[in-house]
This record gives sequence, structure tokens and C-alpha cells, in this order.
Amino acid sequence: MKKAVFSALLLALSVGTMVGCSSSTGTEQSNSDGGATPENSNGESYTISVAHVLSETHSLHKTWQKFKEVVEADSGGKLKVEIYANGEKGSDRELIESVQVGTLTATAPSTAPVAGFDPAFSVFDLPFLFKDRETAYRVLDGEVGKEVLSKLDNIGIKGLGYWENGYRNLTNNKIPVKTPADVKSLKIRTMENPMHAATWELLGGNPTPMAWADVYVSLQQGALDGQENPLSIIYDQKIYEVNKYVSLTGHVYSPFVVMINKKFYDELPEDLKAIVDKGFEEAKNENRKLVVEEENKIKSDLANTPMEVIELTADEKKAFQEFTKPVYDQFADEIGKDLVDKMLKAIE
Repeated sequence: MKKAVFSALLLALSVGTMVGCSSSTGTEQSNSDGGATPENSNGESYTISVAHVLSETHSLHKTWQKFKEVVEADSGGKLKVEIYANGEKGSDRELIESVQVGTLTATAPSTAPVAGFDPAFSVFDLPFLFKDRETAYRVLDGEVGKEVLSKLDNIGIKGLGYWENGYRNLTNNKIPVKTPADVKSLKIRTMENPMHAATWELLGGNPTPMAWADVYVSLQQGALDGQENPLSIIYDQKIYEVNKYVSLTGHVYSPFVVMINKKFYDELPEDLKAIVDKGFEEAKNENRKLVVEEENKIKSDLANTPMEVIELTADEKKAFQEFTKPVYDQFADEIGKDLVDKMLKAIE
């Protein structure tokens, strides 16, 4: 009898051991904090929820669609991308906070709201910084751009890189702005960005921070004289219906900061992480082509609206550039003087 019981116990232990050895499969395993083990995926699927504040016709939405196309195709459906447009999930700041805590996976705001989380991002808002797109691309994709992007690690966000929003331009109802003197006393809506406000104050304007949702009506009712944004947003949001003039000042090159929740990204299996990186790069190439095509088309389309387009000469732009140079010294300490010096060297 004792031998029979002992044999039964041995059999049970043997079966239990075999079951224990076969219970885990690839990415189904978990780290101590609940994340997926970072190895090649075996069928685990992941959803990347993406949100932005612009419309489905804007180049940013089309760029995210390209990202979705690449990521879903290359992962064989293991990665699924859901895109929410039109501010459905909140303002830029709210979207950044959502990515930070993980209730949203990814977003791509312009640099100005990101500067509220780390002032280093204000370096891109220095007026008349990049003389052309080629310079902007070189710096953003290079050492300085990566150094600034790495600051996001400190707030639980992984920076994938930069897409383009285009050069910011000034619209208004009062005067076809061609010189710094023309800006005097204009009530201009700005984002909640001290550097933007300081730039317009230096030019004699009256900067007025305001939520974007209130801008159209404020322009329509005369509470504001103007606003500043890339042409894509000016056209997409129909600013030509409530402003008479757009001056192609190109005063700030405005990149989108493409960000993803760091915990989500770090815990992706390595093969899927590589697909996310590839999706970003292919979308970046598509984005830069889209923005240039879009701007050229918008300039043509604006000719069929009541808005007058004012092209500035090289000398007129230089006058603005010289006038706003004090802003660089004013914000050097806040941004980080070393970073400002690196940026100025990089754009030479």
C-alpha cells in the first residue's frame, strides 16, 4: 500500500512539473510590473490609441494614417492603431498628459505646448531660427533634435522624432503686414507660450493667449485682430473667412513632437518596437512631402478666397529677424544657454 501511494505521489509531481513548464508562451509572460517581456512576439496583439486636435483633412491626420498603414501591415495585425481627430480626446496639453499617464498611447503636438513640460522645447520657438526647411530637417534629425527629444524620458514619454507642421504666418484684419512697424497695436492670438508673447510684444503687438476653440468667433466679432499659424491650419480652420490678410512671415518653423507612452514602448517585443520605429520614419518622409505640397496648394487656393496673401521679400524678412534678436538673449537662461549655443552652431 505504501509503495502504491508513493508511486501515485511521484506521478502527480511529474505531471505538475510538465504542466508548469508548458504554461507560458512568449509575450504572454509578464515582468514584475505587469509589462510584456521584450522579446519576439508570438501572437500577442497591442492597440496604439492616437489623438490630435486637427481635422481629418489636415496633413497631420494623413501622416498618422500612413503610420497606421505601415504598422498594421508590417506587424500582420499584431499592432492595431486607432486615430481620434478634431480634439475629441482633448487639447494638446490634455493629450500630452494622457500619453504621460497611459490613458492614450501616442500624440504629436507642436513644440509650444510641450515646452510647458520641459523648457528645452522652447528652443524651436525662437523667432526666425531656421532659414529653410533643409536646415530644419538637418537639425531636427541630428544631435540637437535628439538631445531635446530625450528630455521626454523624464516625464514617462518616449520621443519618436519630429514631423512637420510648417512655418507659422500672421493673419489679421487691419493691415497687410510687411514691416515690424505694421504689427504695432495688433491684438494677436497666441498660444500660451511666453516666447511667442515676448516676440509680438517686442514688435509692438498686443499678444492675447486664448484657447483655439474661441479664436474663430473672437476674430469674427473683433475681439482679436489676428492670429498666427501654419498655412495648413489657417486654411483648414477657415481663417480666411474672418481675416483679410495673411503675411507669409514664416516667423517660427513649427515641428510636431511625435511621442508615445514610454512604458508601452519599452515593453513592446523587440520586433514590434522596430515596426513602430519604421512606421514613424516612413510617416515622417510622407509628412514632409505632404506639407510642402499642401502649402503650395493652399497658396493657390487662397487666391479664390477674400484673403489677400502678402509675400515678404528677403530684405523684409531680415528686418523682422534683426528686430526680434533680443528674444534670444531674453530666454537663453530659461531654455538653457548651452542648448541655445548648440542650436545656433547647428544652423550655421
